[in-house]
Amino acid sequence: MLGVVVMLLIAAMTAQPMIGHAKQLDLATVQNATTMPGASRDDATVVALTRDGKVFLGTTMMAIVDLKDGIQEKMKQGGEKRLFMKVDARAKYGDVGTVLDEVRKSGVWRVSFLVEQMQRPLVR
Repeated sequence: MLGVVVMLLIAAMTAQPMIGHAKQLDLATVQNATTMPGASRDDATVVALTRDGKVFLGTTMMAIVDLKDGIQEKMKQGGEKRLFMKVDARAKYGDVGTVLDEVRKSGVWRVSFLVEQMQRPLVR
């Protein structure tokens, strides 16, 4: 039992740096989500918007005015011409529009929003 607890602790500690901004986001919950396996690729371009308006490109916090250049630089490194957005469910609609405008200015038109799948109750 102690060995299992130690292994879980080690796993949680090593995964912590990879979490980045994800712990600050409460994604929207939907009933019919589609899986996006490309979002977990190493070269995937992910933009996150927190509820307080902070913008992240990957795990790097950026000013909104620098987002266009950051996305263009990321796209030059290769990878798919698609962008994945993680938006906190309580983010302001205007902030989402502003970020999406900057994404469009960078030349990326294929944008997918990442959401959570709603848990369905067990039916007996």
